[in-house]
Amino acid sequence: MNGSMHNHGPGSGEIDLAKRDLDALRAQLDRIDDRLLEDVRARIEVCMSIAHLKRRYSIPVMQPHASVWSTSTRTGSPSTTISHPIFSMSSTIC
Repeated sequence: MNGSMHNHGPGSGEIDLAKRDLDALRAQLDRIDDRLLEDVRARIEVCMSIAHLKRRYSIPVMQPHASVWSTSTRTGSPSTTISHPIFSMSSTIC
């Protein structure tokens, strides 16, 4: 052995680049999360408005026929089925 150390990992410059890339991607995720939360808040507000109307006009809160839907049935755009339980539950109520 000649006493030199063999480092096969990334150099400090590469680590700095990776950290900057990770920071940028994490900031992008934060912006996406903010938009998602805003959309969820807006959806809840619309559901609350629907609930108030249903109460005012004595419409049953639960409407099972509304639980199976796709975005095309409401928007007229190409079909995209939403199958996540939270959407299924809220569409039954809202």
